[in-house]
Amino acid sequence: MVEVYDLEGLLARPALREEMHELRYRQFYEKRRWDIPAVKGVEIDQYDRREINPVYFLARDASGRLCGSCRLIPTTGPYMIRDLFAHMLGDRPLPESPRIWEATRIAADTASGARAAMRTTGALLAAVCEFGMPRGIRFTIGTYEAAVIRLFRVRGVPATWVGAEHELADCRCALALHPVNDRVYRRILDVNRLSAPVISLDATLYKEEAA
Repeated sequence: MVEVYDLEGLLARPALREEMHELRYRQFYEKRRWDIPAVKGVEIDQYDRREINPVYFLARDASGRLCGSCRLIPTTGPYMIRDLFAHMLGDRPLPESPRIWEATRIAADTASGARAAMRTTGALLAAVCEFGMPRGIRFTIGTYEAAVIRLFRVRGVPATWVGAEHELADCRCALALHPVNDRVYRRILDVNRLSAPVISLDATLYKEEAA
C-alpha cells in the first residue's frame, strides 16, 4: 500500500523521512551513480523544501518495509525541468498549470527481486492517479531514460514524448507526459493485479479539511 505526505507531514515523521532519503541514496547515488547531492547515506535535493510544495508517495511491502517512493511537484512554481532541463523542450513552452505536475525520484527497491520492484512501481503509478484525479491533475511530466518509459508502459501507463532526446550523464533522456485519468488508472490496477484503493493513508487530506 502507498502513503501520501506533504513535506510537513514527513517532517513530523523523521524516521520515515530518513528511510525515504536512504532509499533514494541507494537507488540513485549508489546504484545508478547520478551526480546528485548526497551525504551520509541520504539523498536530498533543492526540491525537498517547503516552498516547492512537494508531495511524497511512499510504498510499503506486506511486512511494512518501505519499498518505493515518488515525488510530485506542481509546475506552477519552481520545478526541476524548469530550472535544469528547459532546453530539452526546444521551442515548446514550459508547463505551468495546476493540471500538470512533475514526477521525480521514482524509486523501487530491488532487494526483494525485479518482479516485486515492478509491482511497487505499478502501485506508485496507481497512487499518483488516485491522488491526482480528484485534484484536477491531468498529466505528470518527467525526465526519463528510454528504459524507464518502457517500464511505465509495461506497467500500464502510456507516454507522450515531449521534445528531443538529450545526453545526460551516461544515458540518453527525454521529457515525457503521462496522462492521469480513470482509464489509465484502471489499466494500471489490472496490469499490476492491484486492488483499489492503493493509497492506504493520505495525510495531505487532513490539511485540506482543516483549511
